[in-house]
Amino acid sequence: MTNASPTYHPQSGETVSQIEALTILVEASQTDIAPTYSEWLALGFALADALGDAGASYFHRLSRFYPQYDDKKAQKQYEKCLKSKGSGITVASLF
Repeated sequence: MTNASPTYHPQSGETVSQIEALTILVEASQTDIAPTYSEWLALGFALADALGDAGASYFHRLSRFYPQYDDKKAQKQYEKCLKSKGSGITVASLF
């Protein structure tokens, strides 16, 4: 079995714009939108599905309002989300 790179499903510019708009709203309100581990994990899977590697910055921007946010742990978790295949969670879960 080979280590294939994570699958990346390019999304439309509209999807990227929607993610950016959501991120800006979250940042403006400083709201923790993923207060539980399962919600945070789903956020990572959704962004990985939609944006591949480019979703990492959004993951950090959306995760940082969690009181115990740690950038190194967040990066490690996002990398795991990228490597996971078939999580069943897509960008639709984000919205």
